Amino acid sequence: MKLTFLGGADEVGASSTLIEIGGKLLLVDAGIRISPRTSRGIQNDQLPDLRPISEAGGPDYILVTHAHTDHTGALPLVVEQYPHVPVLATQPTIDLVRVLQADAQRIMQGKQEAEGELPLFDELAVDRLMQSFQVVSFGQPVRLGGSLQVTYHPAGHIVGAGTLVIESEEGILVMSGDVSLSDQRAVVKAAIPRVKADALVIESTYGGKLHANRVAEERRLIETLVRITEGGGKVLIPAFALGRAQEVLQIVLAYRDRFDAPVYADGMVRAVCRAYSRFADILPPATVRAAGEDDLFFRDKIKPVENAIQREEVARSEGAAVIVASSGMLTGGASVVYARHLAGDPRNAILLTGYQDEEAPGRFLQRVMRERQAGEEVTLNIDRQAVTLRCDIDTYSLSAHADEGELVSVCDALGAPEIMLVHGDPSARHSLATRLRQREKAVRLPQIGQTFTFEFSRRPWALGAVPSGAQTRPLDPAALWEALRANADNYYSARELARMWWGDESRAETVISTLTADPLYFAPDWRRRDTFRVRTADQVEQVRRQREIILRYPNLVGQLVVLRDSNSRPRVGVVVNASAEGFEAVVYNAKGRRYPGDALLWPVGVWQGPPEERGMKPALAAVYQQAKALQDILLPFERRQALVNAGQPIDPAALLPDALPDDVSRQAALASIVLSLAQDGATLEDGGLLPRRALQDGPMEMNVARQTALAAFPPEARLRKVGMEPLRKRMLLNFDFPDRAAQTYAELIEQVADQTGWEVMVNPTVNQQALGLAVSEVLPADVQVVKGPSFFMDQREVHIEVEGDLPSVEQAYLQLTGFRLRATRRGESKAAGTVAPAATSDDGRPKMEINAAYGLIRQALEPYGLYKTSLK
Repeated sequence: MKLTFLGGADEVGASSTLIEIGGKLLLVDAGIRISPRTSRGIQNDQLPDLRPISEAGGPDYILVTHAHTDHTGALPLVVEQYPHVPVLATQPTIDLVRVLQADAQRIMQGKQEAEGELPLFDELAVDRLMQSFQVVSFGQPVRLGGSLQVTYHPAGHIVGAGTLVIESEEGILVMSGDVSLSDQRAVVKAAIPRVKADALVIESTYGGKLHANRVAEERRLIETLVRITEGGGKVLIPAFALGRAQEVLQIVLAYRDRFDAPVYADGMVRAVCRAYSRFADILPPATVRAAGEDDLFFRDKIKPVENAIQREEVARSEGAAVIVASSGMLTGGASVVYARHLAGDPRNAILLTGYQDEEAPGRFLQRVMRERQAGEEVTLNIDRQAVTLRCDIDTYSLSAHADEGELVSVCDALGAPEIMLVHGDPSARHSLATRLRQREKAVRLPQIGQTFTFEFSRRPWALGAVPSGAQTRPLDPAALWEALRANADNYYSARELARMWWGDESRAETVISTLTADPLYFAPDWRRRDTFRVRTADQVEQVRRQREIILRYPNLVGQLVVLRDSNSRPRVGVVVNASAEGFEAVVYNAKGRRYPGDALLWPVGVWQGPPEERGMKPALAAVYQQAKALQDILLPFERRQALVNAGQPIDPAALLPDALPDDVSRQAALASIVLSLAQDGATLEDGGLLPRRALQDGPMEMNVARQTALAAFPPEARLRKVGMEPLRKRMLLNFDFPDRAAQTYAELIEQVADQTGWEVMVNPTVNQQALGLAVSEVLPADVQVVKGPSFFMDQREVHIEVEGDLPSVEQAYLQLTGFRLRATRRGESKAAGTVAPAATSDDGRPKMEINAAYGLIRQALEPYGLYKTSLK
């Protein structure tokens, strides 16, 4: 048994451990550092040391203890390198990782746009990670092939968190993950495994500390909320979006009769709360009973903040309020916005409830609370702004980690002769190590990059022993699967499967050839040809459906198709290759190429565009845009609604009108109809597409949807207004320069559609006034426009005549607007003739062209309520 610590050993963050055991290589977690630490003047990056993974040839399995970013943030990088490696986690962990990764994508994209910082990974890497997950259940052993298995046990901490018991002939290794033994309101406490471990890797976050009485801390928190809100102040509780925020909201709900001020949840807290609500069966029963038929979190005047505009309204509003917002360390997110607004008012308070990194603003607040003198003004630098601290500051012990006494009891219960302390700062690890050594336990304090090798007495493998069969007929994969379906998602070696069928391990090669030829029931391991995973019943049915769809369309290669990506968004693409269960396609506005068979929505027809892949995407973009523009013409909303109400599959070709507009091909028209049906939740059935209009939570309320769209785009997107069509649940985005916006902000536009449940379209009309004002933006101050701008919309050009040195601004104007700027000096001839002499004013100065004059007047006077401009 060999353990190499890649991160999270002598620190809190970037947890990752590489384990060689039972002839397999396991990777437990791959997190990032929330804030890069500095060592001897050199700043580490956010990642663990991933090199040993590559040097070992990649893991056989990845095991995830829980969803927090310091344990999962680097998983997309690893899985992108090893896309066929199974990633094992509980269902809540998988759902929460999806939420966290979506937020990480948004943050990285923002940093790239604002600071030019390259993202660690892209959306495609996240998609591959989500597709690699396999669900495990608490208390059910999962075979990893041969004499190796892992069992997840509840670890407390957050919903879905697990303590791992890894068993093999080489010994039993327990990986604690982050563990909590205290009763909480938002998660059940840990269930310590009843095993005698040979080696234990255990967290030490709160070594050297004993937690305060939980009930007393809750009451103290509520008393502060009552005092501040009765005085008309606001309370900001920065909280980790995953875990602490849910606990704080449940505490507030338990004492809701004590104060009446509104409570707001903001940041990623909203999405995590909604994810928690899906797992009521594993949450504390008392919490679920208290909610009854109401929402688990958002009830009794507790409301989610839906967008940035609402956030500003809450922060600037008069009167008392309580705000629970991420991030918990005030390192970013919504909590920073509120802190800037609230910190300078002595009526307000900022209350910390969780772990604070040494370099985080939250830790600075804790030091200030202890050290500042009465009347002393202290400045907090937050989000690159200096804020004078005048508000109350306090800390409450609501941790979801075990304290030192509890960690000692876990070590005693597991009885491991070898203990390794991780996930703690030096003082915490030293204190816990001292307590354990006083109990005559062997304790190691790993450093990043350090490897430990253990040899324990080999034990007979009993838990995973397989029965011996006595079949005399050839291997029947379906019958073998039926015998093993109760152990779905477990891994078996070919020797074990041969023993189970014939009672003869020597026939393993026959098992390999049979199951590899038809992997319907058993999925081959990507790395070891002699290991197979038992598929679940749902997975078998899914593979059958994928095969049936591919067989239904034998000429799929070379076809223009409409498909759904991994986020179920409809896309258009061209199929370039196909296999028994899936296909490869060049797809507009998507990075991936490989799709399962059931991603296909409808084949439109033989691709008539460029045959080479380099030219396909621009041509597909044109097809998609034309198809979207034709939707209302070819399939009006009322007709679509009638199809939904009919509840019968229909061939999209049957919906084509007898006569099409002259400039519309049959292929573009069919693509348009399929996209319309896809928008209504259509699925591929026998006989055609069945539209369902299956928006799970329904579209967002109209005004909230409008505000969400307005808040989604940065100022440089130049979004003027958002039009709403309530009947069709469609919003129309009006950008100054729509073509440029549609290209630059394609992802944001799709996010608005996903978030609001409304169909989102971009108004193709260019704002001519903005085109004129953009001329002033790109020209130097010493260059004066003496004629123009003149707009040639069909040529996408703007012409001006200037006085002064003619600058090179055409590229800047094209980048800004998507139009070409044609500028000449006064009196010089253009390519298409000469420029007429400029008109002059009575005093001899050149007279400005009328449209340029209108633009200048509006720019100067619109802030003061200008109604209109006209010429007499």
